[in-house]
Amino acid sequence: LIICNASRVDEDINWMSLNQRGYTINLDNQSHNLSLLAVQGPKAIDLMHKLGYSADQDSFSIIEANLLNIPMFISRTGYTGEDGFELLVINEYAEYLWDKLLAEGKEFNIMPVGLGARDTLRLEAALPLYGNDLDENTTPVEAGLSWSIPKDKFEDYNGKKVITEQLENGAPKKLIGLKMLD
Repeated sequence: LIICNASRVDEDINWMSLNQRGYTINLDNQSHNLSLLAVQGPKAIDLMHKLGYSADQDSFSIIEANLLNIPMFISRTGYTGEDGFELLVINEYAEYLWDKLLAEGKEFNIMPVGLGARDTLRLEAALPLYGNDLDENTTPVEAGLSWSIPKDKFEDYNGKKVITEQLENGAPKKLIGLKMLD
């Protein structure tokens, strides 16, 4: 999580060009102070409701919330191909939240799994991962993520020229998945 503070506020800020407009920007990387726990699977929403979470949240969105009296950010993700949530909390709450998720999730057969399991499931669901399937040298178009690019965005953004060209003329490479039949 990076916290960004600008020294003046305008309603029409283009965040990509703040320094060009005379702003003083301070970025504070808080990643070392935060933990991320993912609740994924067909019973994820049932567990979250049991814990008191009742927000109607769109997929791939993030909200600031309070769950179990813990301030956190909750994103609605399904990065295993199943429905799910990611809970971003200050480190001091992580162990308590972990224990609570496992205890309250017993009736839903919740179990801890690692990134290897997540990666297997995301591959089966054809969900690319930054650093593995796409990076600074692989565009969202090449990675099969054209659906995530706003086609009518007027504002400039990093890589817009290349991405727009690839959307119009095709990409020089394409990430594809292979399905083993036996």
